[in-house]
Amino acid sequence: MFQSIGFEKFQRILKDSVHRFFSMHGPFLASGLAFDLLLNFIPLLFLIVSTLGYTLAASDEAIRIVQSFLQDRLPPGSQFSVIDNLSLIASKRTQFGLIGFVLYLFFTTATFGSVRMVLNTIFEIKQPRSFFRGKGIDLLVMLMASGLFVLIAGLSALVAVVRTTNGIPLPGVFVSRVIGLLFMAALLYLLYRFCPAQRIGRRGLWTATLTGAILLELSKWLFGWYISVARGYTILYGTLSGFLFLCLWLYYVSLVFILSGVIGSSADRIATSDNLVK
Repeated sequence: MFQSIGFEKFQRILKDSVHRFFSMHGPFLASGLAFDLLLNFIPLLFLIVSTLGYTLAASDEAIRIVQSFLQDRLPPGSQFSVIDNLSLIASKRTQFGLIGFVLYLFFTTATFGSVRMVLNTIFEIKQPRSFFRGKGIDLLVMLMASGLFVLIAGLSALVAVVRTTNGIPLPGVFVSRVIGLLFMAALLYLLYRFCPAQRIGRRGLWTATLTGAILLELSKWLFGWYISVARGYTILYGTLSGFLFLCLWLYYVSLVFILSGVIGSSADRIATSDNLVK
């Protein structure tokens, strides 16, 4: 499946990807997708915090672990004040959990609908699913992605608890990076695999998944560097600077998601074309 490709084929894939990315207005698609992600982010945060709060809010140490998990998953400089007030959210998790679930259900179905339309566009699918079937797939993918998110959150918290209570010498940073990379790869695979109306080839699927996961993981260092350079803007925008950095992060995530999908589609197209020539 992962056959080595020559430099010439790599150039063809890269050239075709860049051309198709801009011809289908990739930056414009990313801006719309980033807006949907922003609407979905806040209720998702409330839902996850309230869910973990039922089992982890019994001690100050447990709350600190949840805070550490959320701060590690969010980009540097964009953490909301809700993380700093996790104790208050955990104490009122019944109210926040209900509100978060209702908002999350409403906004997430719309978000996954946008993801479905974006992937249909970049994969050049001419016959999309019917309205009701598309909404059903959106709901199914939403449930799988939510379960994956809760699973990874619980696993990260469990690893942190084991390290702090039993004194097991686990390399915290390395384990956190591995868990984050696996989560991102699994989420991207889920979206690229089930959201489009038609399946792409295995080569294109894995190319898009691994490209997106690696770029998003590398972006943590790049985004951290950008935050350090743009630190002066925090004086100008004050408390809004974290929100502005989060918007920029979500736009970058959307760009990477679309570009990785285009790269996977181009790799699949070129591989199919070469096979037909042979």
